[in-house]
Amino acid sequence: MRRLSKAEAARYARFKRPQRQQQYLLGRMLLRHAVACATAVAPQDIGTIEQPDSAPLLVLPENEPHPAFSLSHSRHWIACVVGSSPSLGVDIEVIDARRNVLALSEAAFDTSEHDFIRKHGESERVLAFYRIWTMKEALFKLWSSAGRQDKPPAVINAEGELQLQGDGWTCAFLEHPHLAIAVCSALPLVEITRSELLAFSF
Repeated sequence: MRRLSKAEAARYARFKRPQRQQQYLLGRMLLRHAVACATAVAPQDIGTIEQPDSAPLLVLPENEPHPAFSLSHSRHWIACVVGSSPSLGVDIEVIDARRNVLALSEAAFDTSEHDFIRKHGESERVLAFYRIWTMKEALFKLWSSAGRQDKPPAVINAEGELQLQGDGWTCAFLEHPHLAIAVCSALPLVEITRSELLAFSF
C-alpha cells in the first residue's frame, strides 16, 4: 500500500470488493516489478497516472524510455506484459472445463468463431474456446493501446483456422496447465521471456 501514489490509493479505496482491491494492488506492484526487469529503473522509482476507463500512464525518471505494457486479471491470477513494441495487449483467463463452451461461443462469438469451436473434439473444445476468448481480448487491448479507431481483425481466417498475425499485429499463446494467456503486439514477437511470480517484495 505504501508504494501506491495518491491517485492509485484513491482508486484502490473506491473498489468495494476486497478481491478487486487485491487485484488492483497486486497488479500495480506487478507492473512496477515487470517494468523494473525490462529497464534500469528501480521499482520504487516507477509510478503511474490514472486515466478514467483506460490503462494508466507510466511515470519514469527523465530520459528513461517508456516500454509498452498491458495488464489483465482472472480470479486470483494477474498477468502483465512489458516490451519494446509500440503497443501490447494481454489477456489471462482461468480455464474452467465445466463451462458449456458451445453455448457460450454461440452467444458471444460470431459464426466463424463458433464453427471453429464446434469442429473440435469434445476434449479440445475448452482450450479452443479460451484461445479465441483471450486472443480477442488481447487484440482489443492492443487496438486501444495503439489508439486505433478501426475494428480489430477477425481471429478466424477464410479457411476456418485461427490466424495469429496480420498487417501490423501478431499474437501468441503462453502455455500453462490452468490458464489461457494470449499476448498481442504491434511488432513481431521475436521472443517472450516468461516469469511466474508467487511472491515478490520491494
